[in-house]
Amino acid sequence: MMLVRTFSMFRSSLSSCPSVGAQTLARCFMAMSLILMSIVTVAHNGKDHAADKQTHEQKGDAAVVITKAFVRGLPPGQKTTAAFFTLKNVSNATITLNELSSPVAERVEVHETTDANGQMQMRKLEGVTIAAGESIVFEPNGKHIMLMGLTKSLKEGEEVTLRLCFGEFCRMLVLPVVSVLNESAHSHHNHH
Repeated sequence: MMLVRTFSMFRSSLSSCPSVGAQTLARCFMAMSLILMSIVTVAHNGKDHAADKQTHEQKGDAAVVITKAFVRGLPPGQKTTAAFFTLKNVSNATITLNELSSPVAERVEVHETTDANGQMQMRKLEGVTIAAGESIVFEPNGKHIMLMGLTKSLKEGEEVTLRLCFGEFCRMLVLPVVSVLNESAHSHHNHH
């Protein structure tokens, strides 16, 4: 918005410059130069911000390695499913997975299933901390990623984008949808 306003000021200054008078022409030239420098500065600052964001994404890609990833495909009409993968922290610092999102779900959360006196219970986790060099497995009947309020049915062969955030950096992940009927074959295939 500021760039458009600055350009409009430049255009009006240019049309109001007189065609005679060295001193007046010099003032007009100075004003136009300042306006042009403002345009360049605004445009340059926008590029720096985009570069900073890209650097954070690149740092994120370098800090974690994700393998054996898939989203469980369920029959049409289901509004909740789960994502599974192994996440390894390859950085030299402890990281915390504290925010998740996906364009196919209203909410994405980390959950954990536990056995409490022979009864399976699931609870939401606020975040998952992974020490430097350590891995965490998101799997059925353990820690897993819940996609809730699905905006469409997920069919085998489709892909789901999942955004994982670890404090200052985020990682985009594209996971294949695997039918619940083919899950064991997919898991076995990923072990090799």
